[in-house]
Amino acid sequence: MKECQNNKGPLVSIIIPVYNCEKYVEKCLDSVIKQSYLKIEIIVIDDGSTDDSFKIVERIARTDGRIVIIQQSNQGVSVARNKGVDRAKGKYFTFLDGDDYLGVDYIKTFVEDAEEANADLCVCGYTMVNEDDEKILELFPQEEYISCKQEEYPYKILGIAGRFYKKEFWIKHNVQFEENKKIRGEDIPIALLTNVLAKNIRNVEQSNYYYVQHSTSARHNMRGLKKYELPYDALEGCIKYVQKQKKTNGKDFFEVCLLRVFFTFLLDLGKNTELDKYNEIYQYEKRILKIYFPNCLSTKNLIKISNMNISWKEKVLVIGFALLIKFNMAYIIGRCWRKITL
Repeated sequence: MKECQNNKGPLVSIIIPVYNCEKYVEKCLDSVIKQSYLKIEIIVIDDGSTDDSFKIVERIARTDGRIVIIQQSNQGVSVARNKGVDRAKGKYFTFLDGDDYLGVDYIKTFVEDAEEANADLCVCGYTMVNEDDEKILELFPQEEYISCKQEEYPYKILGIAGRFYKKEFWIKHNVQFEENKKIRGEDIPIALLTNVLAKNIRNVEQSNYYYVQHSTSARHNMRGLKKYELPYDALEGCIKYVQKQKKTNGKDFFEVCLLRVFFTFLLDLGKNTELDKYNEIYQYEKRILKIYFPNCLSTKNLIKISNMNISWKEKVLVIGFALLIKFNMAYIIGRCWRKITL
């Protein structure tokens, strides 16, 4: 049985929820076991798999003493991730889905950057691939993170992929995934919250988190929202918490990203929904902006957004969507778009 042979450096916990991914989980775990940084614990949470995923994990665990297995009835990925964080003993931790995999220096690079910057959060990129490992998309930061000045990149990565957390920071703010099996996009409030509150953030120029796209990927099953709900409560809770904090990173970047998230909810994920579901999204977004960001749609604020250090594409998308909301056109245009795409 393989044990950690190098005690140098901090312990890192890698948290892997697994549910019915027998086709992918061996490759996932193999990529973790082969990390060049050895001081890791591998926490696998089986979320009540009904295929052979658990048997595969058990077999591999017998060959590597760093693997810890937690079993639970099917309660959803959020419960699994929260249990993994509770169990984690590392100074740092990161999440990996059971159907994705890592490049060999993924953890090593994160540790080096996190230790150098005393970072609460490090953010890298990812490579989206298909089941044949053919590259679909590659995204990674190409600029330094500067609080309140140059914050765009962490807001491009609003999932669990490519994020490396200091556990002390996570506990300080009592960060938790919303525990509801029907919720998707549960990682968006987490990313927003940690982006705006992390004391030190480091952009890491690597893209060796391999995000595998297949027919059962969450990404493929969210559009239309026929099976799932959006994280309304968690997102509002995140906003309330952030607004109570005296010291944060740039709230302007937080606000811009929230508008982009709302654009995605309404005009992307919502475009194939039933009419009542579409109206639910629209009314939620209007209420949130009115209560928590009353000046968000003002001309003065939109001019400020146009002068922010973000890409021109982001400016066009966010300002355009803000104007549609401001003049009550988002609902009408969205309904027309919905009819075209149904």
